[in-house]
Amino acid sequence: MNFHIRKVKRKPLWPKITVIAVVVFIVIKLLTGESVPTTVTFNIPLGTSGKEIAKKLDDNDLIGSQILFRLKAKDYPAIQAGTFSIPSNASPAQILQIITQPAENFRLTIPEGYTIAQIDQKLTELNLINSGEFLECTKTCPLPADFSYSQYLSNNRNIEGFLFPDTYFLNPKDFNSAQFLNQLIKNFTTQINQLNITNQTNHNFYEVLTMASILEKEIKTKADLPTVSGLLWKRLDNDWAIGADATLLYTQNDRTLTYQDLQDNSPYNTRKFKGLPPTPINNPGLSTIKAAMQPIDSEYWFYLTPPNSTQVIYGRTNAEHEANKTQYLR
Repeated sequence: MNFHIRKVKRKPLWPKITVIAVVVFIVIKLLTGESVPTTVTFNIPLGTSGKEIAKKLDDNDLIGSQILFRLKAKDYPAIQAGTFSIPSNASPAQILQIITQPAENFRLTIPEGYTIAQIDQKLTELNLINSGEFLECTKTCPLPADFSYSQYLSNNRNIEGFLFPDTYFLNPKDFNSAQFLNQLIKNFTTQINQLNITNQTNHNFYEVLTMASILEKEIKTKADLPTVSGLLWKRLDNDWAIGADATLLYTQNDRTLTYQDLQDNSPYNTRKFKGLPPTPINNPGLSTIKAAMQPIDSEYWFYLTPPNSTQVIYGRTNAEHEANKTQYLR
């Protein structure tokens, strides 16, 4: 009888040994009360001072002494703006090594009520574009194929209002104005589609969006938005001038209005001319869009906001409004 001995091919043991070693390491750490290192996502906005960075690192338990960290930072290149991944057990030297290198991503927050011009300025400050590049792109770059609001755009294609205010993560290595524009518009479409509320006005969506942009600048308290929305729609539907300073301020570089400005023949002068301005005056958030779609009826026809205050003072008649102006504005 012949016996054939087959050689059994053994699998390497190192993968199992590695896994066991990692498990043992974690168990020892837990049993001894030591924490297992984690990674902290750390964001440094453009223009953040060294003192602010040190405090933020301290608040995240990444350093033990703000003063010593700032002293050590003097031996390193300039700290970069952006978003960084920092191990929780990194030394100050290791942290500085990470945050003085170009970040993989910038975290850019576009606040509610930002205009296209302000977005362009922010991108310029981040050294992602040359000044005016994004502004020009909004007029000339291709829009998403599924953009369903093209019928509202005029020949000069002002897409103010359709760029959704949100937080975006941008890679400076491959940043592209056209791609970012599409990202903003697609986010707008997604957010509006998910809003799932009924337009309770007799105005089309573009008019609603324009009204929302006015509310965004005129009113700072969320609770007052539906009431002022109802008041402004009531003015419009009764052939009154809306009389919102924010629409004319949209055209002013210095953000102030003079008597001469109020006589301006600009279509954005809603004190002088009846109707809505020709376009939204910024990119509003969901709260103001909801308020524009679902206004609250009231007995009021007038309102004002005192200087350095978010309070809204209402008036039923012009005489009452004049009395409020005397009390709160003079």
